[in-house]
Amino acid sequence: MGEKELLELWEREQPLYEAWGNTVRDTVCTGLQESSLDLSKFIKIPATPRTKDPESLRTKAFYREKPYQNPYKEITDKVGVRFVVLNTLAVDVVNEIISGIPGWDVQIDRDFEQERIERPEVFGYQSEHFLVSPSSPIEIGPHSVPVDTTCEIQVRSLTQHAWAETMHSWVYKQKTLEASPEVKRKCAQAVALTELLDQIYCEVEQEMGAASKKLDEQILNLAHLYETTVGISPTDSALNTYLLDAYAEAPDVSMRDLVDFFDANGFLAQTIRDHAKDDVLYRQPAILFIYYQASRRRQKTAKLWPFTKEACSKIYMDLGLATP
Repeated sequence: MGEKELLELWEREQPLYEAWGNTVRDTVCTGLQESSLDLSKFIKIPATPRTKDPESLRTKAFYREKPYQNPYKEITDKVGVRFVVLNTLAVDVVNEIISGIPGWDVQIDRDFEQERIERPEVFGYQSEHFLVSPSSPIEIGPHSVPVDTTCEIQVRSLTQHAWAETMHSWVYKQKTLEASPEVKRKCAQAVALTELLDQIYCEVEQEMGAASKKLDEQILNLAHLYETTVGISPTDSALNTYLLDAYAEAPDVSMRDLVDFFDANGFLAQTIRDHAKDDVLYRQPAILFIYYQASRRRQKTAKLWPFTKEACSKIYMDLGLATP
């Protein structure tokens, strides 16, 4: 196949590859959402499928010192999508999702793995590369996608992405890099530093997760109690977490004690519903905890209150108590 034939074929099939790339992106995103992950927070850079530019395809097929027998078929990254996440713990989550998607043939990109071995100073700390294709032909809109249609998926942490972007221009400058020992030494230092940084990020996330486990459980339990007691859906916001964190030193309260308290003070459910119409504070599940604390530990609750005294007084007034 010559250059002209390759480019003509690509012009015809590019829309098909675009459709497959979009399907791959959407399927991975659905898998992440089904794992209860918020995509707007989990994915740090929008995952946008991209098909290869015709000139880039021509260069790779005929001018990259790669002895392709059938360049169009053997070039497996004609469409690709990249997922950039916080750290390598999150990378592992995406990798697991990709590996478990039914109806896909998932392989490690062997060409990239070979480049990683041969040129570690450029590729040694870059992303995971997968090649995915449908296990059987599928229909996507007007396109019939055959089983040999590959999409490259890159999965990177933010530090891996920064390194990959830094080294991108060196992909075509192998001899220049080889001729500069100082640049290679700096690359090795940068790889070591970025790997260490990512390791520390992961350790911090794990330690913070362990430290906040009790608070996270409290947030979930209070959200359920709010919905069953107040009768409306709560607002899940940073305000709720901030409010509970302000009372981190307050004594623990069991869910049973909270249920009994609101059963004994049934009027509070309607009071909270009324306030919630125009005050976001009363749409936070933490407000249940605050009412209980205010009734039991008046001085301490007022002292720990993180907002205005006026807002605090409203809670005590509902309970028929004077604000300390």
